[in-house]
Amino acid sequence: MFMKALAAAGGLAAGLALATPAAAEASYEGETVTVIINLGAGGSTGVMAQLFANHWKEKLTGNPDFVVTPVTGGAQMKGIIEAQNARPDGTTTAWVAWSGPTRAIGPAAQRVDWSKFDVIAGMGVPSMAYMRNDVGGGVSSVDDLKGLEGIRIGGYRPGSYLDLTARISLDILGIPHDYTTGFGGGSKIVAALQRDEVNFHVTPAGNYFGGIEDNVVGEGIGLPLWYYELEGAETGDAFGDMPSFASVAQDMTGQAPSGPLWETLQWLNEGMAGVTWFIGVPAGVDEEQLALLRSSFAETMQDPAFLEEVAATTGIVPTYTSHEAMEALIEGLNNVDPAISETVKGYIASGSE
Repeated sequence: MFMKALAAAGGLAAGLALATPAAAEASYEGETVTVIINLGAGGSTGVMAQLFANHWKEKLTGNPDFVVTPVTGGAQMKGIIEAQNARPDGTTTAWVAWSGPTRAIGPAAQRVDWSKFDVIAGMGVPSMAYMRNDVGGGVSSVDDLKGLEGIRIGGYRPGSYLDLTARISLDILGIPHDYTTGFGGGSKIVAALQRDEVNFHVTPAGNYFGGIEDNVVGEGIGLPLWYYELEGAETGDAFGDMPSFASVAQDMTGQAPSGPLWETLQWLNEGMAGVTWFIGVPAGVDEEQLALLRSSFAETMQDPAFLEEVAATTGIVPTYTSHEAMEALIEGLNNVDPAISETVKGYIASGSE
């Protein structure tokens, strides 16, 4: 899987802005940078944050230590709030699950005031679905999903784009399912799936290739189903013969996917898988430090050593979104198509019952 994903690295580097403005002489010598994540350390968020931090430190003047710290709970809000409230001295960084669009239209308690951050960047990976292979009479391929009963989705929270993606996908395919959420992290969902408490999961591809492939599929209890195509993602042949969800939907329904649910799914995929993680610092950080953090982040995204390690560990190379593009995304959060907004609100409400 390593060579498949590494083949995409050249495309990633070519897509980055090489002319990042030079940062002034800010230094992190003798400092420790705390990276707050809002999910558990064992899931894709923690793994990617730690992998990146190992290389990011080398691009920061002074070569500081990095400590990745999980702050979980509160529908993933605790970590966000703690990062927002940290001292704006450049030594606390938020690396948090984004879900910006669904938070903007979801329950008020789960909305985020992104203006309390200075943006560094966004990072994303495609998502994919897998499941246990002993559901019903047994599942050996996506063809066996037709008429299948007994699917139980395992989820993070009702407003998670991964939960919404799983539920909407099965509804598009006309497959009945139950839904259990609130696990709070990908590693907990995987453990529940191994115990047969749930049997279907949509996850970032890095999480799948970084452990699920070996621990679920490799152990003979599960199989990959499909991946969600992500515009601009350089995946090479990381997914091998795995079909895209669009092709599965066309094969199972006999027509190209369309309509409100499909449009909502596309909005979720591009708006949130394209930015799986938001990276920022508390608002008010010194301009020289902020410039250094932004330029060093972009430089790390082009570092062959990072690209090689992330491909070897997670099987996929993440996409990069500049701070300017992230700021534009944040500005557009309140301009969601009303039909999509109502669809998402309906799913969040029903998933919270």
